[in-house]
Amino acid sequence: MSRSGNRLPDVILYGGVIACLALLALVSRGDVGLIRGAKILFGGTLLVVALAAVALASRHLWNTPTTPTALELSR
Repeated sequence: MSRSGNRLPDVILYGGVIACLALLALVSRGDVGLIRGAKILFGGTLLVVALAAVALASRHLWNTPTTPTALELSR
């Protein structure tokens, strides 16, 4: 049985993969040099990873139980 709340991490993962593929397509063009392409790829990958980490952390914080009863039930 899958929960409906498990879909967001998949969306974040697939979005990151699509963004990395777009970066690879941008870098693989002929007019981008090797060093400049490596810088774009590295910086873009760092940006994608940072955005995914922020999205996952905010999702985790958003779904954390806050009421005493919910905290007790989550234990």
